[in-house]
Amino acid sequence: LLAADIQGKVTAIGEEAAELEGREPEGIHVIRPIRGGVIYDPTGALRLLKAALKQRFLLSGSPNLLLAVSTQTAALDERSWLELGRQAGGHETYLVSQLLAAALGAGVPVLEPKAQLMLHFGAGSCEAGVVALGSCLKADRSRLGGDLITSSMLEFIRHKYGLVTHRRSIEKLKFELDVTKIDSQSNKANMWGRRVEDGQPTCMEIDKSELANHIHPMIDQWCSWVQQFISELPVEWLEDVRDGGLILTGGSAALKGLPTLLSERLGLKVQ
Repeated sequence: LLAADIQGKVTAIGEEAAELEGREPEGIHVIRPIRGGVIYDPTGALRLLKAALKQRFLLSGSPNLLLAVSTQTAALDERSWLELGRQAGGHETYLVSQLLAAALGAGVPVLEPKAQLMLHFGAGSCEAGVVALGSCLKADRSRLGGDLITSSMLEFIRHKYGLVTHRRSIEKLKFELDVTKIDSQSNKANMWGRRVEDGQPTCMEIDKSELANHIHPMIDQWCSWVQQFISELPVEWLEDVRDGGLILTGGSAALKGLPTLLSERLGLKVQ
């Protein structure tokens, strides 16, 4: 996410921009220039990358850039990413599979011939793959990401409770739900928002079990997709997959109980 003023000056990125979404000061707008690993707004994406480089690294000169992208990125999108790195001031820009990058971050010896099953559950999409020998040997992608679950929860609360609430509040509530407990969530949640019928501010008590039931079909669909991916792996890799288990990464991987649910469904250890 990126927050900028009408002149295009960046005022916040990432979590700071997310806090402003839906409550932007006058003259500030929040945009999402990159969605599901695809650059939708090149100008906004360039501002985001430049701001991230300046904020995180404070580099001078022209650094080499390594950008993690989807394993199934199309050739046209690859050129867009490379051009983005060049415009951001990179001396040389390289692209790497986000699954391979995640495996490196998790300490997987990716240059060895042993196959490691990876699952990246991001905001805009989900990607499953097997890495070994310094590359991603097989991968598949699903459009079911964390943002889709959040949007579905927003609509459910709007229709069920007649309440329009802030997306950020729903994001926080989403990570409080235990996806392994459909009908037995620990408590209810107080949610502030605006009544649909008259636009007045109000606080309502939201049943967490109802929300868990609502998102369960999406989580179930996602787990089935992972099972299908594993069922299509070459038999030669299965022993490695059994020994190495599944490494789960991405922001949406923090959903409460998700590793336990996946382990039960797949019969693999999940970390």
